[in-house]
Amino acid sequence: MLSAEEKDFLTYWEENRDKTKHWTSHLKTGFLYGLIFALPILINYLSGWFTNIRFYLPGTLLFISIAVAGVVFFFAIFYQRYRWERNEQLYEELRAKEKNSKS
Repeated sequence: MLSAEEKDFLTYWEENRDKTKHWTSHLKTGFLYGLIFALPILINYLSGWFTNIRFYLPGTLLFISIAVAGVVFFFAIFYQRYRWERNEQLYEELRAKEKNSKS
């Protein structure tokens, strides 16, 4: 027998699983998480504690910007894909539990 919370999750996931499956929706919803994850890199670079780096080199800022953007996009997509897979697995387990309880 499923609890009310589990039934609510089943109805929610049946409605939203196809909407959130595509990588663009992962990027939209996970962008903030990726930005929070990459923010320490930017703070570390802008704080200037490491004095051996050449701030005046034109490629340094470009390289750091590309690296931060890469981290943001990778983490956003990876984290949201992980969450989607975890919800999908829970959905399948609850469906199996519901099927076993009916029979």
